[in-house]
Amino acid sequence: MNMNKRHILQSEKGIALVIVLILSVISLAIVSALLFMITEETIMSGAHRFFRTAEEAGVGGTEIVGELIENRGTLSADIQTNLSPVITADNCFTEKMNLSKADWTAECSPPEMSLSIDAGNALTFDMNFDLGNFRVFTKIVDTAKGNSDTGGLVTSGELGGEGVVASNTGLMNPPHTPYLYRIEVQAEDSTNPRERSRLSAEYAY
Repeated sequence: MNMNKRHILQSEKGIALVIVLILSVISLAIVSALLFMITEETIMSGAHRFFRTAEEAGVGGTEIVGELIENRGTLSADIQTNLSPVITADNCFTEKMNLSKADWTAECSPPEMSLSIDAGNALTFDMNFDLGNFRVFTKIVDTAKGNSDTGGLVTSGELGGEGVVASNTGLMNPPHTPYLYRIEVQAEDSTNPRERSRLSAEYAY
């Protein structure tokens, strides 16, 4: 009986099958790893493409809000016609354009002063418009007051901005210190809000 058991244990019958099974498992693991890497690469490539589109929409939003600031709250006729932007018309927006953040009053609620933008809460952004499939939200979150003339052209004998000296012989302007605005921009796909980008920009006027 013991001799039979020893003979069975020392037999090499079936070893080829075991090796084939081991090699099959290794091959399956390699193929699975390759499929996983290809799938992940496809997902990452698609996500990058969607993000780049959202990012481009956000960059466009920064340019438009820059024009809004430069024109003191108005936009060109072309932008108004093609994008139909909705601009917050309240006292807080006026304060954001003209006063340092420390001087903003109770006219500005906490959502209007916060850094976050919520597409479902109009108080959390100053302007919104559509660029293709993306809706863009912008807001001014900080203002550092300078001495830029915010009232248009200055005529002789009148003060413009701050720190401007008027005399009978003309105007003497101090070194220019621009207003500095920190802007938050959020662009998100109208049908899939998960596809979005957020940008922070600083604009000097």
